Amino acid sequence: MAYSGYYFNGERDVECTIKRMGSQNTRIILDGVEQLVRTDLVKRVGDADRNLAELILPTIPLESLYRRLRKLVGTKQAKFEAVRSVLSERHGACGSEFLSELFRRSVSHSQFYRNIEESFCPERTASGTSSNYARKLVQFLGNTSSVQITGSDLKLVDFEIFPFRTTYSCTEQGRPASSTASGGMDMLLVTNCGEQPRPVIGEIKADTEVVGPTFALIQALMYASQMATPSQFERLAKQYPQVFSTLEINDPTVEICVFLESFDACNANDLTFARELASSLQEDLVTIPSIRFVQCKITNGGLSCQEFGDK
Repeated sequence: MAYSGYYFNGERDVECTIKRMGSQNTRIILDGVEQLVRTDLVKRVGDADRNLAELILPTIPLESLYRRLRKLVGTKQAKFEAVRSVLSERHGACGSEFLSELFRRSVSHSQFYRNIEESFCPERTASGTSSNYARKLVQFLGNTSSVQITGSDLKLVDFEIFPFRTTYSCTEQGRPASSTASGGMDMLLVTNCGEQPRPVIGEIKADTEVVGPTFALIQALMYASQMATPSQFERLAKQYPQVFSTLEINDPTVEICVFLESFDACNANDLTFARELASSLQEDLVTIPSIRFVQCKITNGGLSCQEFGDK
């Protein structure tokens, strides 16, 4: 992908096309001629207007926990037991107070991050999610006006977005942030469409994945803490004006929905534990009034959705 830019020719900045930018040298096209020049003499359009706060990404506590949990090995059952042990060995019967505190600290630490003008995802034409189920679910939701789950309409806004996506950025430790352990958020949805839309963090877990509902909940909490700030809500309104133009910028509230291919494929203890966590978190965190676990089965006849506990 080529970018518009400027090249300092020793006297002044001249317009050019940036074909490929490296750490030392950059390939540009100037007056129709391709040439290799020093990177420190080149800048992309808009780069000069960006400030330091946009370029340093917060390292939040929930991401640190998520990094730790991603290193777990073993079966789906073994990973759940390990996650439950991490949460409960020092943090109470189910660890909800620990997660609530990590969420509040993560949101607080995310406050300084501001990157209104940049989109949440790179240009892409199709889902790159690893599971076939996730690709089909995203495709189905993208072709459907909305899906009703327990009285609420959910509509897909975007998929595989990166809440802290920032080009030419670095972490607080000074490392390049081109790739982060947190990866991308599976889906961004909206509920309560109209004057008061509310962003929904959508996390997908297929039957074939080796992590279950509890891991998915922690992952979704991490994304929620990255999104639930006034700056990020302003960014949502800027990047998705057709959906979020009327967001309450100064009162960021999000919902979480974990989409499971099948309840039957989940470890019963895992799903029960995740639901206990979710119930306690909803009572403790006003920022997240709703956390749902929904079974979405894709059939030839369409999509069948059922919230856990809904008969």
